Formats: sequence, C-alpha cells, structure tokens
Amino acid sequence: MIMNRTELMEIIRNGESSGVEFKRDDVHPQSLAKEIASLANLEGGCILLGVEKDGTVTGLTRPDIEEWIMNICSNNIQPPITFVRIGSTSREASREQEQRLYQASGVLRYDIKPAPGSSLKDMDMRFIR
Repeated sequence: MIMNRTELMEIIRNGESSGVEFKRDDVHPQSLAKEIASLANLEGGCILLGVEKDGTVTGLTRPDIEEWIMNICSNNIQPPITFVRIGSTSREASREQEQRLYQASGVLRYDIKPAPGSSLKDMDMRFIR
C-alpha cells in the first residue's frame, strides 16, 4: 500500500480498527506475528510500526526493519495457531473459524476428506467399477 503523508496521518488520526494496527518499535516478534496473521486472515490491512496506541508517532530505530519483519513472517507465522481480526483486536480463531479459513483458501476440501472410521470394506465396489 503506497500512501502520501496526508493519507498516513488520516489513518493514524482515525485510530486502530479491524484493518489497522499500531505497534511500537520494540514490539515482541510473536506479538507482531499474531497481528500479521490476523490481518492476513482478514484479507489484508495495515500495521503501522513506530506508532503508539494513542496515535503518537515515535518512529523506528531498527536499521534492518525489512529483514526483521521478513524473518518474523518466515519463523513465527505458521499453523497450528491461527488468529483472526475482530474489531481492533486479534484473537485466536475458534475451530469453526479456522476450518472456514482453510476451506476458503482451498487448502482443505471437505468433499475429498476421508470419513472417520471408514475403510475400503465400506465402499461399494460395484459402484466404483
């Protein structure tokens, strides 16, 4: 997302929302990973690093910010924990929410999932032939 200073200040002025999260420069990697996963599951959003919860811009001090974020994405965001965005908060997805996310992504298809407790004996071989 490319924006100019006026657009950025407007986002900050409006505060956090379901698609906007403010994080301090000293955010713990796992906390940032949680927000990234939540917004990704929401189909996008904006995390502003170096902005306090009250909208004060404190800036960034990390010289390698892009590499640091890429490492967090690579090392800290993976199943089994899936987060969803609810309002301006990130919460662990319920089992049903997680199933819907996987199904919506095409990763999990219930029409080809095996039926628990079934075996080849349960199949009608005449129908299959």
